[in-house]
Formats: sequence, structure tokens, C-alpha cells
Amino acid sequence: MRSIHQIGFAALFGVLALSAPALADISNQTPVGETYATFLEVAQGARAAGMGDAYVAVSDDINAVFWNPAGLAAMPANRFQFMFTNTRWLLDSNFNSGAVGINSRYGAVALSMVTFATGDIEETTIFDPQGTGRILDTGAWAVGGAYAKRFTDRFSIGFQMRVVQERLDRDVDYRTFDLAVGTFYHTGFRSLRVAMSLRNFGKDRVLLTDEAIRGKMPVSFSLATAAEVYGERGDDVSLTGAIEALYNVSVERRLHVGGELWLRNIVALRGGYKWNYDVQDFTAGAGVRLQRGIHYLQVDFAWVKFDKFPTNPLRFSLTGSF
Repeated sequence: MRSIHQIGFAALFGVLALSAPALADISNQTPVGETYATFLEVAQGARAAGMGDAYVAVSDDINAVFWNPAGLAAMPANRFQFMFTNTRWLLDSNFNSGAVGINSRYGAVALSMVTFATGDIEETTIFDPQGTGRILDTGAWAVGGAYAKRFTDRFSIGFQMRVVQERLDRDVDYRTFDLAVGTFYHTGFRSLRVAMSLRNFGKDRVLLTDEAIRGKMPVSFSLATAAEVYGERGDDVSLTGAIEALYNVSVERRLHVGGELWLRNIVALRGGYKWNYDVQDFTAGAGVRLQRGIHYLQVDFAWVKFDKFPTNPLRFSLTGSF
């Protein structure tokens, strides 16, 4: 058992070593406006969004595929889990995301997708600043697969690779690959767990035709911890608290704090706060779970407060197992 733990820690430090160049870039620079495929930074899943995006160390279901792939190893064994989320984003844009996965004796596997529709954007030019009347052909999507393995009853690690495409107009699009890697560790002290996640890791690329204009992938790195501060998961009443530090190539360091209260394992109430954001801060959400035997169906809702915008984003998620 000790040797297995040593392998787990070696894997963790190996991941940190591999991510060191990205972390150095994140720590020393904040090149605002130099990233592309920024739609990947928008939170997917109403459960996570309701907790203020403090989800990396909470990940214990199919939603983990978007936050910390190592969390997929916490899914119940030999049961398919699925999720679908619709996000009503800003300025008539919207996201749709979905995933399906299963955890087996050989590890957990999952498939995921994200699509982003911008709504109607009219073309403008120097000579027609008010618009030419032509609607741009825009949109973005990402499709990928993930794998996670639990090495011990405390330590798991996961990976994800996706194909990402962003379209700015007809014949103006970018296609690339991104990688995510995460770890999950139960400390053994009560329910305390710590986790890390490196997401949206990909190569820089030339934008348009100007070699001097290079875009960076929106690489982000999270260090997080979570624990049940009251009760245990599955009790009539349980309260989970989570805190997460986020480092991103294009923004200053950020902090997410969130909580999730379960009542009789049927109703969930969530809340969170996001520090160092220009327009976001408070989040709130709720969910209802209907369970029959080993199968369940869960509906979640999340609201995020946006200053300086006429509307606040809303998310609706459907999660279940079969």
C-alpha cells in the first residue's frame, strides 16, 4: 500500500513539474486580450456555477469532466452518468454542454461537448461603422474524451483531451487541441480533500495573417480544498464548503468560495462568491434530486450576479444515472 501511495505522489509531482512552464507564465504575466477560444473559460454545469465555481475539490460526478477529470473516478461503479446544461449567457448568446461517462474496474471514461452560439452579430467596417447589414457566421465548440483512475482509496488522477474550434466568420476559424489534467486526494482527516486542475492547456497560434499577432490558449490552474463542515454526504442534512485559488494566463489571481447544503439528499441549496472579477461576484443555485434505487434524476439551477449588464446569466442542468 505504501508503494502505491508513493506512486500517487510521484504522479502528482510529475503533473506539477509538467505544468511548471504554464504556471510561470500565469504567475508572471497577465496578457489581457491576448487569448483565443475564451469561451472555454465559462463555467459549465449549474451545480458548480451555483457554488461560485469552487468545484475542483468537490468534483464527484459527471460534471467533473469540465472541472477536474480526476473526479470522474468518484462516480458510482458500473453506472452511466450523464448531464446536459443550457446557459443563457450575455447579449443573447448561449452555451449548451453535455457529457456521458461510466466508472469501471479499469477506470472512468467520459465524453464531453460544449457549443457556444453568439447570436446575431452584424458586420461593421471602417466605412460602415453602423453595420453593413450582413450577419457574421460565428460560433465555437469543443469535443473530447477523458480518463480517470483511482490508484488508492485516497488518490486519483485524470486526463482529458479535446478538439476545439472557434469561428469568427466564414473562412476565418481556428482549430486546435487542448489538454486537461487533474488530481484528487483525500487527506484522511475527516472529509478534507485537496485537488488541483490544469485546464485549457494548448499551444499559442498566429491569429489572422499577422505573425506579430499571436493568441494564447486560456490556460488556467486551480488549487482547491473542500470538506463537509456539517454531517456527511448522504445524511439527512449535510453542508459542504469549498475554497479554490485560480490562476489564469489572462487575468489576475482569483479566489472562489462556495457551499452546498443538502436536505434529506433531495433538495440542494448553493451559494458562492468570486473575488477579483470585474463584473461577477455573488452566485446562488438550487437543485432537486429524484432517486429510485440506484438510479436518479437531478435538476439544477444557478444564477450569477453580473454588474454593468442588463441581465444576469442563468444555467439549467439535467443530471442523472442509468
